[in-house]
Amino acid sequence: VFVVDDHNHALAGWTAALYEGLFDSRPILVHVDYHEDSANPPEVFNTNLPTDFPTLEDQVHLLEIDEFIEAGKMWDIYDEVINVGVQSYYSDLDQDLYRMKEAMQDSDDVILDIDMYVYNRDDLVDDFDLRLADAVSESEFTSFATSPGYVQDQEEIIEKINGIVEMADRL
Repeated sequence: VFVVDDHNHALAGWTAALYEGLFDSRPILVHVDYHEDSANPPEVFNTNLPTDFPTLEDQVHLLEIDEFIEAGKMWDIYDEVINVGVQSYYSDLDQDLYRMKEAMQDSDDVILDIDMYVYNRDDLVDDFDLRLADAVSESEFTSFATSPGYVQDQEEIIEKINGIVEMADRL
């Protein structure tokens, strides 16, 4: 589990997991968020995967908050992106969560990425925490973004993350 403040910093964690050989095959990315975060990186962004941590850090800091998904594609970190909750209505969110579960069962390696800003929605399904905990327990790598620009009570959101991880440990 990797917790970051700004969501684009999750890319550094995914890349570090790749460096460490955490994945047996190219993983899928399950991106739980209210936004796609798939804008193109700036022209100065190096499309080749960095080979060391200082370069990785420099490249990640070039990215805006909504550019890291496309950057990860450029670096060939994951095979496919499954968006969950991206500007969906209630029925679509439930369907997205079902697609997430199916995709995770069908994939050998999974990066689960959760922007805690999704908790600002007022249409979350009753068992949303449990579904996320189940996904955390099944993924090879999970990143959480606390998104301080969108989530005011950072202590509460950290407690929520801890609760999800503890629930995942019990599954």
